[in-house]
Amino acid sequence: MGTEHEISQYFVGPLNINRHKKQANTVLGVSLTLGESGFYALDMLAARENVPFTFDQLYSTVWVAGNCQASRTAARMELDNLIEQVGAAGQGFMWIEHSPGSDYTFRTRWKRGW
Repeated sequence: MGTEHEISQYFVGPLNINRHKKQANTVLGVSLTLGESGFYALDMLAARENVPFTFDQLYSTVWVAGNCQASRTAARMELDNLIEQVGAAGQGFMWIEHSPGSDYTFRTRWKRGW
């Protein structure tokens, strides 16, 4: 899912991503409990904050190319779980925008110095 030249740890708003450990948590101390494909989906969305992705783009990159072996239905359920976890952990400072038939977009409302 990545190359050895990529950054292994980064921050997007209140979200801390550690690609090496496949962990995501917030600066508010909340850890997200994600499976491998859920982590890769979050990484793909968060690394490109404010960029919308279709379900097909996420599915082909995370589940098909990533060899996660999940049906489209299972992938949608995992994305729904991801949306819930990010929203709850983000406490209004981060979320994934999505409504049926629309793209998935990672958003933050976070400023330095808060």
